[in-house]
Amino acid sequence: MAAAREEITDSLILRWQRQPEYINARTVLNESFELTFYGPSRPISGLFPDLWILCYPEDAGVKKKVEAEIAQMSQELVTHA
Repeated sequence: MAAAREEITDSLILRWQRQPEYINARTVLNESFELTFYGPSRPISGLFPDLWILCYPEDAGVKKKVEAEIAQMSQELVTHA
C-alpha cells in the first residue's frame, strides 16, 4: 500500500536582503545582511555581519553567534504564529 501524501498548506521563504549589491565583494565589508523568514504570519528578520557569514561554520565563536541569532528568529516565528 502506498504511503499517504502530505499536503503542503504553508511555505517558508528565506531571503537575504541587500545582498545583490555586494555579491561580488572581494573583501570583508563593514555591513550586516538581513535574513528574513517569510512564513504564514509576519516576516521575521535577523542581522548577520559580513564577517559572520564568511567565517561560519569554521569559527566556533561565530558559529555560536549565528546559531543564537537563528534560534532567536525561530522563537519569534513560533511566538507570532
